[in-house]
Amino acid sequence: MAGSTDLTKQVESLLEDPSQTILMAMKLSKNQASWTVAGRRGRLQSKPRILAIGVRRKEGAGKQKPKIHIIKPGPQGLELLKSYRLGALTSIELVSSDTTGRSFLLVFDERTDSSQPQWTTRTVDDRNQLVFLLLKMCKDYLKTLPKVIGLDVVDLALWAKKNAKSLPGGVRLTEEGESEAVGVESESMMAQDSLVSKVEEEDMEALLGTYVIGIDEAEAFSERLKRELGALEAANVHAILESEALVEEVVDSLDEAAGRVEDMENWLNVFNVKLKHMRDDIESIEAQNNMLEMQAKNNKKLLEELDTLLESLYIPPQCIRVLGSGSLDEAAMPNTLEAVGWLVDAVKRLEPPQLDQNYVNMRAVREKKSELDSLKNGFVRRATDFIRTFVSSTVEAAAKSQRGPPDHRELHRRWSAYSQLIQCLKELDPNVLDNIRRTYIHSVNMLLRREAREFSTDLRASARVSAKTSTAPPFLEQGGSTLPPAADSQAASDACAKMLRAFLPLISEEGLFFQQFLCFAPAADEDEEPLSDEDAAALAAAAEQLFDGIQEDFVAMVEWAYKVDPLRCITLVGQTEAWQQQQQQLQLQHGADAGGCGAVITRKLLLELETRIRQNFFRYVEEANGQIERYDRGVKQAGVLSYVPRFAAMAVRMEGLITNSCRDLVDQAYNKLVSTMFSTLDRIAQIDPKHCDVLLLENHAAFQNSTYDLAGTIPTLRLFYQQSSETYETACTRYIDSVIFGNFDKLFDYLQKIKNLLLTIETEEIPFQIGFSKADLRKVLKSQLTGVDRSLNSMFNKMRKNLTSGDLLPSLWLKCQESFMERYEELEAVVAKCYANEAISPSSREMRDAFNSIVA
Repeated sequence: MAGSTDLTKQVESLLEDPSQTILMAMKLSKNQASWTVAGRRGRLQSKPRILAIGVRRKEGAGKQKPKIHIIKPGPQGLELLKSYRLGALTSIELVSSDTTGRSFLLVFDERTDSSQPQWTTRTVDDRNQLVFLLLKMCKDYLKTLPKVIGLDVVDLALWAKKNAKSLPGGVRLTEEGESEAVGVESESMMAQDSLVSKVEEEDMEALLGTYVIGIDEAEAFSERLKRELGALEAANVHAILESEALVEEVVDSLDEAAGRVEDMENWLNVFNVKLKHMRDDIESIEAQNNMLEMQAKNNKKLLEELDTLLESLYIPPQCIRVLGSGSLDEAAMPNTLEAVGWLVDAVKRLEPPQLDQNYVNMRAVREKKSELDSLKNGFVRRATDFIRTFVSSTVEAAAKSQRGPPDHRELHRRWSAYSQLIQCLKELDPNVLDNIRRTYIHSVNMLLRREAREFSTDLRASARVSAKTSTAPPFLEQGGSTLPPAADSQAASDACAKMLRAFLPLISEEGLFFQQFLCFAPAADEDEEPLSDEDAAALAAAAEQLFDGIQEDFVAMVEWAYKVDPLRCITLVGQTEAWQQQQQQLQLQHGADAGGCGAVITRKLLLELETRIRQNFFRYVEEANGQIERYDRGVKQAGVLSYVPRFAAMAVRMEGLITNSCRDLVDQAYNKLVSTMFSTLDRIAQIDPKHCDVLLLENHAAFQNSTYDLAGTIPTLRLFYQQSSETYETACTRYIDSVIFGNFDKLFDYLQKIKNLLLTIETEEIPFQIGFSKADLRKVLKSQLTGVDRSLNSMFNKMRKNLTSGDLLPSLWLKCQESFMERYEELEAVVAKCYANEAISPSSREMRDAFNSIVA
């Protein structure tokens, strides 16, 4: 047999799938026709192949999946070409042209190409073995059998029974996926059962028993069946010959029926010709009726079109009268709007697409269109002149009669009566809007500028500021305070606030009305598309012209308030930021276009004002900073520099003026001014090192005392307060050391020398060193401590003389006492340790009492 154990192992190693078991591997050849250059099928080409049959167990499913593998042998080893499911095998066909019986076809439903390869085994036994195994696996695993064409299944069963011993043992997979071998004898016992059922076998044995033929005498049984088939066919022919008379009678009847059919065909031809003429007549009559019906419909449609055209060409006399010479006053506006509406519709009806293109060149249409154009042009010109004159006259009247805060509600009410008329004029001739817009912009701009100028002048006059407003007061003014009166400062701030409250809502309302009144805004219909980019640009340019120049009066108010009180810039920044937040909330609630172009101008104006106010404030801070930098006085007469208390007073005022989010503005001023104050103080102190520490500690103490409350709540000042405290402590330490060493320098120098010796020698050796004997000690103590009360009084008087402020003397003298007593007690301990039986007089207790007596 072609299958071998070695070939099976080679195939298993090629697949490298432990879950798959190869049942059989057989060498055979693949024959497939090739195509020549002429497009004809050539001879068959034979290629060696290996056909392997295996079973793969699915993990977790407990099922076996049989497959057929086609493998190509080569010099590099085996190569897997294709794998087919056994369930895809539909038929096994024996090639009839092969006389040897070794060639067959395996037909799969998975193949997409039309040509099926031809397989040829080495022997017929190999073919039988392969076909037998395929049929058996189909029955075991699939419960269905493919078609077998050209091969007798009974012969295959007989062959399997005859060659049961030479057949290889099969393989059955257990439920755990392990292979279980089946013996050759059991395989041979099941060979016939796998191809023929038991019932079929019993029927076949009964049939063979009637002929006294055994189950293995297939050829004799076939010959017997062929002889019986020939006998049956001869009997059928004999029966046909015996019924000849009946056949002739039937033929005569058929001939008679054919003659009658021919006669009927002739009559039908005659009737068909007559019916054809009738059909032609009917079609002619129908065509004429259709033409008449179509003509009637066309005439009716034509009459309807003519009625519609005549209706569109009709011009009512009352419309001609109203549009030609009718009044345009507010009382007559309903009739005017009705006539203008009719005119707009009439013009549209005579224009494509409402008017059919075929009617455009009709003479009647052209004449009526010319008449409508003349009527339209005359009315548009008359209405445009009326609206321009009406707007100018109402603005002049309002400018003469209005006093106090501006109010345009009456103007808007009167103008709104003509808004629909302007919409109709836009539809009739969009170019007329430019003239109306120019007149409106010029008139309203002059009114707004005049109102802003007069209102700002009235606000400044009513404020009654007593201070001179030519320039802002300097930070370091000689001979007086830099702070203006509180009433003047508050009045200036209130005047600016009134200016904003009066005009900012007015600008928003005026811009929105302008946008709607002069056809910049979409109609009230929600489905109306927004403004195009071109219209939006035109609206922005028109809004700039409408409110051009009004910002000058706002800037003048800001400059005036700055000159009255520069610190009021903080309040003004808070006011502008509050208005900006209000505008932002409107945008969030009603969208980016809320308020129209007026809101855009308002936001732009507020931003410009805030920038100007911040510039003014920082200009004042820069001027104050410059005055501090240029500050220069003698050190001895300096004391507390003047800018220290003035800064504290200014800081208190600024904190009282902070509103909203002005903290960053004030913090920037603090950083600028305090940094310059400290640097200027250090520069002045370096001029005379002898009085440097006194100047530093007095000024830093004054800074801390004046900003103590503010530093507790303001992070920026808290940092400068800490920096000032460190500088104050350092200056105090240096000054106290200079005062102490001015009177007791030898005493504490001797102490320092002893401490240096103790680092290298023992305590008992100190009295034996040169210059450190007991006699030397007594000499130093006598020279420094004799008349110690006078020395302490001298120290106190010197401190009182150096300090310009008596408030610092008690705390500074207490620091001096602590520093002195710390050194003195250390000297007393060193003397007791190094010099036996030697004591310092006065003792540390007596020295502390001497200090306290001076304070008392």
